[in-house]
Amino acid sequence: MASLLNYNSPLYAAPIATSAFLSGMHNSLSISRIHFQLNSNLSTGAIASFSLAFIPSLLSHLRNHPPNSSTRTTAESHTLSIFRHVYEAGKGSAPLIALASASLCFGNAYRLYGSPATALFSRATSVLRPWQYATAAGVLNLAIAPFTVLVIASTNDRLFAREEAAKVGGAGSQEGGEKVKATEAKEGGVGSEELLRRWLWLNFVRAAFPAVGAVAAWMAYA
Repeated sequence: MASLLNYNSPLYAAPIATSAFLSGMHNSLSISRIHFQLNSNLSTGAIASFSLAFIPSLLSHLRNHPPNSSTRTTAESHTLSIFRHVYEAGKGSAPLIALASASLCFGNAYRLYGSPATALFSRATSVLRPWQYATAAGVLNLAIAPFTVLVIASTNDRLFAREEAAKVGGAGSQEGGEKVKATEAKEGGVGSEELLRRWLWLNFVRAAFPAVGAVAAWMAYA
């Protein structure tokens, strides 16, 4: 699973390399549009896959070990450890993909500056220019970074704290179980399952930024 979500995986090497090659060709605006659409769709799909497949599989595993069962602490420790490893796998490369897409959009916005209103919206009372759509697309791609820091980071920290608590004295130990309960009580009774579900929905919101950015980029050339 981690290899599928890692942007450095060979799975993503071909489309990224191909789009980078095409973006240097002279038919730049149309090729740049294709390049940005590829990167935006790649970002959206990779981010959304966490919420569509990865987190539900972790929740399913936790549900097989009820809170009062003897295996709960071990299951929680292993589940949150997997979450941390997959999170670390994607953390380093996702911002680079977003930065590459945003840079291309801002470059196109500069080149589109002064262009007339797009045909699609030429009859609108208040019309955005193509360069404004391209700029909005770049901003939306970069928005995943502040959203992660300002909104999702606190949930990440709470999940990592629960992982550390479950590891105290060894997974499955009485000390580890007591530490998990103490951490949960300190957080108002919010358990790992609830935190993972919260992360799932917040991540869906994060995936929407490059998706809407792709729509804005399309409007710039409509």
